[in-house]
Amino acid sequence: MHYALGSTWKNFAYELRKFFNEWVNGVKADSFGKLSDLIIMDQIKRKVSQEIKDHFIDDWSKLNSPDNLVEKLDDYDTLRSTFRSKEPRKE
Repeated sequence: MHYALGSTWKNFAYELRKFFNEWVNGVKADSFGKLSDLIIMDQIKRKVSQEIKDHFIDDWSKLNSPDNLVEKLDDYDTLRSTFRSKEPRKE
C-alpha cells in the first residue's frame, strides 16, 4: 500500500487504518499481546531472505508466534552453518 498521486493524505490515512483493522481482525489479534506478536512477526518475516522463506514455504503461514518462528530460524541457521563447516573446500 502506498500513497497514490491524485489522492489526499487524509484518504491515504483512511485506507491505512482500514487495511490495518482488517488485518488485525483477520488474525484475531484481540489483545495487546496478540497485536504485539503480530507486529513483531511481520517485522521478522520482512527481514528473512527469500531462500529461507522458500525452505519454510509449507509452514510459513502457520508460524504465528514470534517464539516459534525465531526457534525455527535459529535451528535453520545452526544447521546451515554445521553443513557449511563440514563441506570440503573447493580449490
